[in-house]
Amino acid sequence: MIALAFFAIAGGVILMVAGVTGSTIASAAKGTPDHAKVVDVSAGSEPAAASPTGSAGKAGSGPAGQVAWDYLTKQGLTPAQAAGVIGNLQQESGLDPHAPGGGLAQWIGGRWDELVRFASRQGADPNSAPLQVEYLWHELTTSERGALLALKRATTPRQAARVFSEQYERPGEPMLGNRERYADEALARYGGGK
Repeated sequence: MIALAFFAIAGGVILMVAGVTGSTIASAAKGTPDHAKVVDVSAGSEPAAASPTGSAGKAGSGPAGQVAWDYLTKQGLTPAQAAGVIGNLQQESGLDPHAPGGGLAQWIGGRWDELVRFASRQGADPNSAPLQVEYLWHELTTSERGALLALKRATTPRQAARVFSEQYERPGEPMLGNRERYADEALARYGGGK
Protein backbone atom coordinates (compact mmCIF):
# COMPACT_ATOMS: atom_id res chain seq x y z
CA MET A 1 0.00 0.00 0.00
CA ILE A 2 1.25 3.48 -0.88
CA ALA A 3 0.26 6.27 1.46
CA LEU A 4 1.21 9.87 0.79
CA ALA A 5 0.34 13.04 2.60
CA PHE A 6 0.74 16.66 1.54
CA PHE A 7 0.69 19.52 4.00
CA ALA A 8 0.40 23.17 2.99
CA ILE A 9 -0.32 26.41 4.72
CA ALA A 10 -2.95 28.51 2.94
CA GLY A 11 -4.47 31.54 4.59
CA GLY A 12 -3.10 30.53 7.98
CA VAL A 13 -4.80 27.11 7.85
CA ILE A 14 -2.87 23.87 7.63
CA LEU A 15 -4.29 21.64 4.91
CA MET A 16 -3.66 17.92 4.54
CA VAL A 17 -4.39 16.06 1.34
CA ALA A 18 -4.27 12.29 1.46
CA GLY A 19 -2.54 10.43 -1.31
CA VAL A 20 -3.13 7.20 -3.18
CA THR A 21 -3.72 4.05 -1.17
CA GLY A 22 -4.15 0.44 -2.08
CA SER A 23 -7.92 0.80 -1.64
CA THR A 24 -8.16 3.44 -4.37
CA ILE A 25 -6.15 1.22 -6.67
CA ALA A 26 -8.53 -1.64 -5.88
CA SER A 27 -11.57 0.57 -6.53
CA ALA A 28 -10.09 1.60 -9.87
CA ALA A 29 -9.76 -2.04 -10.85
CA LYS A 30 -13.48 -2.49 -10.08
CA GLY A 31 -14.41 0.53 -12.23
CA THR A 32 -15.42 2.83 -9.39
CA PRO A 33 -14.13 6.37 -8.92
CA ASP A 34 -10.71 6.94 -7.38
CA HIS A 35 -11.99 7.69 -3.88
CA ALA A 36 -13.88 6.03 -1.07
CA LYS A 37 -17.28 7.65 -1.66
CA VAL A 38 -19.28 6.94 -4.81
CA VAL A 39 -21.85 9.60 -5.72
CA ASP A 40 -24.60 8.93 -8.26
CA VAL A 41 -25.24 12.15 -10.20
CA SER A 42 -28.42 10.77 -11.70
CA ALA A 43 -29.91 10.50 -8.20
CA GLY A 44 -29.04 14.12 -7.40
CA SER A 45 -26.77 13.29 -4.48
CA GLU A 46 -23.74 15.47 -5.13
CA PRO A 47 -21.66 16.84 -2.29
CA ALA A 48 -22.22 20.55 -1.70
CA ALA A 49 -19.51 22.97 -2.78
CA ALA A 50 -18.03 25.73 -0.71
CA SER A 51 -19.33 29.28 -0.96
CA PRO A 52 -18.65 31.30 -4.12
CA THR A 53 -15.45 33.23 -4.57
CA GLY A 54 -17.57 36.34 -4.92
CA SER A 55 -16.33 38.33 -7.91
CA ALA A 56 -17.46 38.63 -11.50
CA GLY A 57 -16.27 35.86 -13.79
CA LYS A 58 -15.79 33.49 -10.87
CA ALA A 59 -17.43 30.12 -10.38
CA GLY A 60 -20.55 30.25 -8.20
CA SER A 61 -21.74 28.07 -5.37
CA GLY A 62 -23.78 24.88 -5.20
CA PRO A 63 -23.12 21.25 -5.95
CA ALA A 64 -19.84 20.73 -7.79
CA GLY A 65 -21.48 19.43 -10.97
CA GLN A 66 -23.74 22.47 -11.21
CA VAL A 67 -20.82 24.81 -10.44
CA ALA A 68 -18.79 23.18 -13.23
CA TRP A 69 -21.71 23.25 -15.67
CA ASP A 70 -22.50 26.91 -15.09
CA TYR A 71 -18.88 28.03 -15.23
CA LEU A 72 -17.80 25.97 -18.24
CA THR A 73 -20.82 26.91 -20.35
CA LYS A 74 -20.27 30.60 -19.46
CA GLN A 75 -16.71 30.19 -20.71
CA GLY A 76 -18.08 29.11 -24.10
CA LEU A 77 -18.10 25.31 -23.97
CA THR A 78 -21.13 23.70 -25.56
CA PRO A 79 -23.44 21.63 -23.36
CA ALA A 80 -21.93 18.44 -24.84
CA GLN A 81 -18.38 19.61 -24.08
CA ALA A 82 -19.21 20.69 -20.51
CA ALA A 83 -20.93 17.33 -19.96
CA GLY A 84 -17.79 15.51 -21.13
CA VAL A 85 -15.70 17.40 -18.56
CA ILE A 86 -18.22 16.71 -15.79
CA GLY A 87 -18.34 13.02 -16.74
CA ASN A 88 -14.60 12.88 -16.18
CA LEU A 89 -14.81 14.70 -12.85
CA GLN A 90 -17.51 12.24 -11.76
CA GLN A 91 -15.19 9.33 -12.57
CA GLU A 92 -12.17 10.95 -10.96
CA SER A 93 -13.70 12.14 -7.69
CA GLY A 94 -17.44 11.53 -7.60
CA LEU A 95 -17.71 15.33 -7.98
CA ASP A 96 -16.27 15.73 -4.49
CA PRO A 97 -13.74 18.60 -4.24
CA HIS A 98 -12.49 17.03 -0.99
CA ALA A 99 -11.83 13.63 -2.58
CA PRO A 100 -8.54 12.13 -1.36
CA GLY A 101 -5.81 12.21 -3.95
CA GLY A 102 -6.36 15.66 -5.42
CA GLY A 103 -9.91 17.00 -5.51
CA LEU A 104 -12.32 17.09 -8.44
CA ALA A 105 -9.82 16.27 -11.19
CA GLN A 106 -7.46 14.28 -8.94
CA TRP A 107 -4.58 16.70 -9.48
CA ILE A 108 -1.40 15.15 -8.12
CA GLY A 109 2.15 16.23 -7.51
CA GLY A 110 3.11 19.50 -9.15
CA ARG A 111 -0.39 20.08 -10.51
CA TRP A 112 -1.86 20.03 -6.97
CA ASP A 113 0.95 22.31 -5.80
CA GLU A 114 0.03 24.75 -8.58
CA LEU A 115 -3.65 24.58 -7.60
CA VAL A 116 -2.71 25.49 -3.99
CA ARG A 117 -0.63 28.45 -5.24
CA PHE A 118 -3.50 29.53 -7.51
CA ALA A 119 -5.89 29.40 -4.53
CA SER A 120 -3.47 31.34 -2.35
CA ARG A 121 -3.17 34.14 -4.92
CA GLN A 122 -6.97 34.41 -4.94
CA GLY A 123 -7.35 34.11 -1.18
CA ALA A 124 -9.58 31.06 -1.73
CA ASP A 125 -9.86 27.56 -0.30
CA PRO A 126 -8.10 25.07 -2.61
CA ASN A 127 -10.65 22.44 -1.54
CA SER A 128 -13.68 24.39 -2.80
CA ALA A 129 -15.48 23.34 -5.96
CA PRO A 130 -15.63 26.89 -7.36
CA LEU A 131 -11.87 27.35 -6.99
CA GLN A 132 -11.11 23.94 -8.47
CA VAL A 133 -13.34 24.58 -11.49
CA GLU A 134 -11.64 27.93 -12.04
CA TYR A 135 -8.25 26.24 -11.77
CA LEU A 136 -9.30 23.57 -14.27
CA TRP A 137 -10.19 26.37 -16.71
CA HIS A 138 -6.91 28.13 -15.92
CA GLU A 139 -5.02 24.98 -16.89
CA LEU A 140 -7.12 24.57 -20.04
CA THR A 141 -6.22 28.09 -21.14
CA THR A 142 -2.53 27.84 -20.25
CA SER A 143 -0.56 24.62 -19.76
CA GLU A 144 -3.34 22.37 -21.14
CA ARG A 145 -4.31 24.47 -24.20
CA GLY A 146 -4.03 21.44 -26.48
CA ALA A 147 -6.68 19.64 -24.44
CA LEU A 148 -9.02 22.63 -24.75
CA LEU A 149 -8.54 22.83 -28.51
CA ALA A 150 -9.31 19.11 -28.84
CA LEU A 151 -12.29 19.42 -26.49
CA LYS A 152 -13.75 22.27 -28.56
CA ARG A 153 -13.89 19.94 -31.57
CA ALA A 154 -16.07 17.41 -29.69
CA THR A 155 -19.73 17.41 -30.67
CA THR A 156 -21.23 14.77 -28.33
CA PRO A 157 -20.88 14.21 -24.57
CA ARG A 158 -19.24 10.83 -25.16
CA GLN A 159 -16.73 12.26 -27.61
CA ALA A 160 -15.98 15.12 -25.20
CA ALA A 161 -15.53 12.66 -22.32
CA ARG A 162 -13.08 10.61 -24.38
CA VAL A 163 -11.09 13.67 -25.49
CA PHE A 164 -10.95 15.15 -21.98
CA SER A 165 -9.83 11.81 -20.55
CA GLU A 166 -7.09 11.34 -23.13
CA GLN A 167 -5.90 14.94 -23.39
CA TYR A 168 -6.39 16.38 -19.88
CA GLU A 169 -6.84 13.67 -17.27
CA ARG A 170 -4.52 11.08 -18.84
CA PRO A 171 -5.50 8.34 -16.33
CA GLY A 172 -3.57 5.11 -15.98
CA GLU A 173 -6.83 3.13 -16.01
CA PRO A 174 -9.28 5.20 -18.10
CA MET A 175 -12.54 3.29 -17.46
CA LEU A 176 -13.83 5.18 -20.48
CA GLY A 177 -17.27 3.57 -20.41
CA ASN A 178 -17.92 5.13 -17.01
CA ARG A 179 -16.75 8.55 -18.16
CA GLU A 180 -18.99 8.43 -21.24
CA ARG A 181 -22.03 7.26 -19.25
CA TYR A 182 -21.47 9.99 -16.65
CA ALA A 183 -21.17 12.56 -19.46
CA ASP A 184 -24.55 11.49 -20.88
CA GLU A 185 -26.05 11.74 -17.37
CA ALA A 186 -24.52 15.20 -16.86
CA LEU A 187 -26.04 16.46 -20.12
CA ALA A 188 -29.45 15.12 -19.11
CA ARG A 189 -29.20 16.56 -15.61
CA TYR A 190 -27.70 20.00 -16.23
CA GLY A 191 -28.49 20.66 -19.86
CA GLY A 192 -31.93 19.14 -20.06
CA GLY A 193 -30.58 16.72 -22.69
CA LYS A 194 -29.69 19.55 -25.12
